[in-house]
Amino acid sequence: MMFCPSRRSTTSVNVLTEFLNSSSNLWRSEVSTAFYFIAISCISLTTDLGLANESRQVLIDQQCNAIQSIVDSDDYHNYRRNQLNHHTRSLRDMLGPLLNEGCERAIAGREIGEVTVKAWELSVKMYTSCLTFQIFFPETCAKFTSAIMNSRDHPNENPNVLQTKQIRVKLVMTPIITLRDDRSTTIRVKNLLHSDVLLMA
Repeated sequence: MMFCPSRRSTTSVNVLTEFLNSSSNLWRSEVSTAFYFIAISCISLTTDLGLANESRQVLIDQQCNAIQSIVDSDDYHNYRRNQLNHHTRSLRDMLGPLLNEGCERAIAGREIGEVTVKAWELSVKMYTSCLTFQIFFPETCAKFTSAIMNSRDHPNENPNVLQTKQIRVKLVMTPIITLRDDRSTTIRVKNLLHSDVLLMA
């Protein structure tokens, strides 16, 4: 799944722009060409401040079409297989030291592979929906906010009371996911997932 850099990441945007401009003649396959246009649309989305809804949606549609062209290309199945293998191996290497002693490593590896496949398929659906999904983790030590957080260690306490007490976050377990739709005259925003957190109280 591809994430665009934030507007503050001007250095990353400049480096990416320079790389694409200098190496665009090296891109050969349909998949690589589509990635080129995805990167260009990301740069436009993160550098053009104050975009009108229509202009922003045009860029999102371009990104959606580019990703759809990857999925529809003849190279896609080989690319997908190679990427799934790569991500599964990376996750195994990262999570291997965290396994319980005596656990079945083969079963754990198979389950990591299943998670990788589901994440891949979900990301394809998200990025071909012509919608914007914002996924971010709240800051540790931030004040608990009932509108975007769920307290996992205070499940029976009123979230508004926790917010009033200005209790701070000890650990962030899951991200906040919001959906933004720029296809109409007014922006529509919907919270899809609150962040699960542990608190300092």
